[in-house]
Parts: sequence; C-alpha cells; structure tokens
Amino acid sequence: MDFEPKNTTFGRCRTCFGSVFFRLCFILMPCMFSSIIADDEPFMMTSSGVTAIGSPYMLYNPASVFAIDSATFGLMGTPSRFGLSELAEGSVYGIFSPISSVRTALNIHGYGNALYAETGLAGTMAFAVTDDMSAGIRADFQYITIRSFASRFAAELDAGMNFRLSPSLRSSIMLTNITRTRRNDTEPQQMAQCGFGWQTDSTLCLEADILLRLQSQSGLLVAASYRPFSALGLRAAFMTQPQSMELALAALPLAKTHILIATRYTAVLGIMPSFGLQWSP
Repeated sequence: MDFEPKNTTFGRCRTCFGSVFFRLCFILMPCMFSSIIADDEPFMMTSSGVTAIGSPYMLYNPASVFAIDSATFGLMGTPSRFGLSELAEGSVYGIFSPISSVRTALNIHGYGNALYAETGLAGTMAFAVTDDMSAGIRADFQYITIRSFASRFAAELDAGMNFRLSPSLRSSIMLTNITRTRRNDTEPQQMAQCGFGWQTDSTLCLEADILLRLQSQSGLLVAASYRPFSALGLRAAFMTQPQSMELALAALPLAKTHILIATRYTAVLGIMPSFGLQWSP
C-alpha cells in the first residue's frame, strides 16, 4: 500500500512547509549556538601563553602579544564546526613591533557562509608597564549577516595583563567583552580568565586557568606543552566546561616558517580539526 504523499494541494503544502522549516532551522542554528561558538576558540587558549607552540595562541590575551618581539604573519583555519563545512572559520593576522616597548596586531577573521556569516576586524595593542608587567587591549569590529534578515554591526573590547613573578613563573588575567556587546538577542557573553603559567625547564611548560563566565557555567582549563626539539612542539589541553580536550603539534619544516595542526573534541561541538601557518621574515 502506497503511503507516499500524492500530488495534491495538501502534499505540496507539506513539502513546502518542510523545506521552509529546514532552511529556517539551518539559518537560525548559528544564532542559537552563538554563545557556544563565541566561547569556543578553534584552539584552546590560555591567558598567559606559556604553553603556546605557535602565534595563534598568543593572540588570545591581548597582553600576550607583547611576548612576540619580531614581525609575524600567519593564518588559521577550521574546516568545519558541528560537522558542517558551512560553519568553516578562518583568519589572517599580522603582528608588528613599531617600537621596542609596544606591539600591535591586526586580525581579519570570519566564519559561516551565505546563510549566516560573521566577518570581523580586530586590532590589538600591547605594551610594557614595567620590566615584569605587560598590558594589552583589543577592539573587535564584527559584521553579522543572516539571509532574509537584517544585518548588523557589533563591536567588542577585550583587555588583559601578564605578570612575571619569577624567571619561570607568570600570572595573567583577561576580561572579554567589556562593552557588554550583544551578538544577538540573548544576554551579552562576558568572561574573566585568570591563571598561572610555569616553565619547568627548557622543554616542558604547564598552565592552569580559571574561567569565570557571567552568563553561563564557569570552568577550569589546564594545558601542557613539550618541546623535545627546537623544531617540534606538542601541546595538550583539557577544559571542564564545556568539557573538551585538545591535542596540537607545531613543526618548523623551513626556516622561520611554522605549521600548526590541532584537533579539538568538545561534547557539544564534536571534533574540530584546525590548522595554522605562521612566518617571521
């Protein structure tokens, strides 16, 4: 017995409704999970940058940019999120040192596709406060577009500080979205992240951060990096909320050129493979 919908007005309406419903869900899905996307960087970033094996990790806390003392250019990419290539993410950045006590960075980033997309331009300035203290601030301007809906602009401001407590121990603090910018109609997502980084020797570094989220659950982030050779770096990280882990590898196949490969697993987002490439002239 054939139960397939006939070519009737009711059947055509049901098919049309299903198509519209699917498209609407696909368009609105990034909006519903925008707070998760905003909190989950492709790489699991710590605030002091002690375990960093590549410059993408240093861009997270504005104050950490000061640790990069030479011009650096790079790109980052995440082929998919939620297992969807439509939510691919990428960025291109440059880090400069106009004077010895100041570092600047420019980052063009974006993700999404024709249905939903965010494109942003972020500018960072980091400077030395004392010999053992650096501070930084980042302004991020974003353009958000949703097909068949109004587009909008958003601007966020982040700030951070790094402290060198001893030759091998650092502490740090970072505040995100100081301006309380709303990315959509939900509450603005804000977070304070602080922690310590310890360089045990020339090959092993450890970090532990507390993530205090004002609109969602807080968590703990721990990371470790190991450099058995100057041209090879390994990093592992674990976060309690949202529960996720990361394994990353950085290699120096050519002089002044780094290749970064990372795989992050999140209970909500699934597996997110990412890559990075940096070059220092």
